[in-house]
Amino acid sequence: MRKTFIMLMTALLLLTSCVSQNNNTESAEQTTANITDTVTEPLDNGNTISPETNKELYSFLLETWKNDRISDCYAYASAELCSLINQDTFVSIFSDMTDTFGSILNFNDESKTVDSGYDVFRCKATLENAEVELTISIKNLQICGITQDTRFTDSFDKELGNGIKERYFLLESGEFKLNAVYTFCAENNSPAVLLIPGSGPSDYNETVGLLTPFKDIARGLAKNGINSLRFEKRTNRYPDSFTAKSGIDEEYHDDCIAAVSWLEKQETSGIYLLGHSLGGQIAATLAKEVNAKGIILFNSSARHLADISADQYSRLDPSNKTAYEQYAQAAKAATAGTAKGLYYYGLTDYYWVSYNDIKVIGSLKNAGIPVLIINSSADNQSFTDDLELWEKELSETEQVTIKIYDDISHFGYKIDTNETASLYKPAEFPPELIEEFVKIIK
Repeated sequence: MRKTFIMLMTALLLLTSCVSQNNNTESAEQTTANITDTVTEPLDNGNTISPETNKELYSFLLETWKNDRISDCYAYASAELCSLINQDTFVSIFSDMTDTFGSILNFNDESKTVDSGYDVFRCKATLENAEVELTISIKNLQICGITQDTRFTDSFDKELGNGIKERYFLLESGEFKLNAVYTFCAENNSPAVLLIPGSGPSDYNETVGLLTPFKDIARGLAKNGINSLRFEKRTNRYPDSFTAKSGIDEEYHDDCIAAVSWLEKQETSGIYLLGHSLGGQIAATLAKEVNAKGIILFNSSARHLADISADQYSRLDPSNKTAYEQYAQAAKAATAGTAKGLYYYGLTDYYWVSYNDIKVIGSLKNAGIPVLIINSSADNQSFTDDLELWEKELSETEQVTIKIYDDISHFGYKIDTNETASLYKPAEFPPELIEEFVKIIK
């Protein structure tokens, strides 16, 4: 999974980057110590042992997790952490891992760093079907932060009930192996949907905070007899492979082609593409190449990504609007002959050269297959220009359906994503959106 950050933070959710940042990332690590010799004291006949140091609390957390008593650790959660998640949510962070990937076999590669007054403990938890890199931040005997990063180690199926299963496996794309999940029903020759996430690093659930939109969409589709494949982005699993000269092929195209090739080997009645945010633009341009039977663009846009970025940054920093617009123009003007590694909105001009070949409107007009476009006026990562462009260019195009909502966020949930806490509260993915997805596929 993408690293799940549970800390008091201010989340800036931009179309060009949807990963929450730890407020302490700029602080240099002051000390490092190996703690592989940590001895975790067992629980005493069900009685809670009170840790007296941060190191003991870290060991106590591992022991209670292993013994299915992680709820005992919530008493040590900081006030800030408690304001974000309740005890049930705290427990689910750990229990979901063992429920999905099996029992804990061991903990290894343990270490500790000190960062801005926090003791940051790291270890690798080996489960039956996955390895989880776990990071626990503790200060003054209070758990302040939790991150997890899961890597599948075995291919396995998980029963969800009602004839629905999920297959967890590593999708091979050239030299890369990416976490992937195929959600499927018992019916043969069902349609299958490839879920394509937005820009930036993203896990297979497109996790943001504790919300998992792609998992919710996949399971909602399966209840309606539609299979789906979701996979983590290469930029999430292999960030170092994405260099200054990397572009759309490295971020999306090559891995999407590998995913479609995998789907073509399954028993399906055809492949559909559902792209979220920038993933919608990728779906539009990829459809003909993979012979897709339909396209869904979910909270996406036909405008150039640099123009959207300029609007987003200008909204936050209006005094520098002119400079942001100039960055956008430079990105749009980048060519193979002029690129030299200059950055615009966190991406080099080499990337913008590859992106500039994307023509969303033209691709959709020429697709010749059903297209569903879903946007929302409540999406704080889009603008009136994005909504109006769909109507202007495609409202008269046969086989294109445009739906504009007024109450869904960028990731689909009916929450205010400007409020960080909302990303850590359970939320239902709107069933009416699932119904629209099902309608165009079936």
